[in-house]
Parts: sequence; structure tokens; C-alpha cells
Amino acid sequence: MHLIRTISSFVALPILFVTLFGLGSHEGLFDAYRRWQESKAIYNVTLARNDELRAERDRYARMAEKLQSDPLEKEWLVRSYGYIKPGETAYRIVRPSDAPRDNSVNVHMGAIGGGDLK
Repeated sequence: MHLIRTISSFVALPILFVTLFGLGSHEGLFDAYRRWQESKAIYNVTLARNDELRAERDRYARMAEKLQSDPLEKEWLVRSYGYIKPGETAYRIVRPSDAPRDNSVNVHMGAIGGGDLK
């Protein structure tokens, strides 16, 4: 019985050494543990990003549902992009600081509107 224990310890020690430090390789268990930790960190970042993308997808799904079911929501959206209905006249209010300084623009706009140019 003592002989079996001695033989098994002689066999077990080299197997343990090879497992921990690698056989002829610089990568052993410690390097594998470091790579596992890096992989785990990347996995956690990926899970967090997936959660963010799911929340964004759900937000867009709610917005799409509102646009399909609520006519006022659709009206607000198209008006926010500056669309007008046929037959409507669009007006733009410009602050004096934003007004063009070139008279050619005013003449051109007046000609389109058909107003008097003075």
C-alpha cells in the first residue's frame, strides 16, 4: 500500500507541475487565469452594452408605436422638421441679429412673395 502511494505521488507531482506551469510553454495556469480575467471583464462590458442597446431599442419601439397610433405625435414630428401642408404658408421669424445683411436676399425674397420693393 505504501508503494502505491509513493508511485502515485511521483506521477501526480509532474502532472500538477505541467498543469500549473505548462509543458515547455511560457503560458501556464497563471497566464490562463489572467486571460480568463480579461475575458470576464470584456464579457461584463458586453453585457452592459447589450442592456443599453436593449433600452434604446425599447425606446424606439415605443416611439414607433406612438407614431402609428397617435396622429398628434406624427403631426408634431413632421412639423419639427419644417414640413408644411399643401396650401399653407410658412413664416420664419428672424431675430435682427440673424437677419441677412445683403439686400440681394431681401430683393429676391420680395420678388418671390410678389410684394413691393422700396
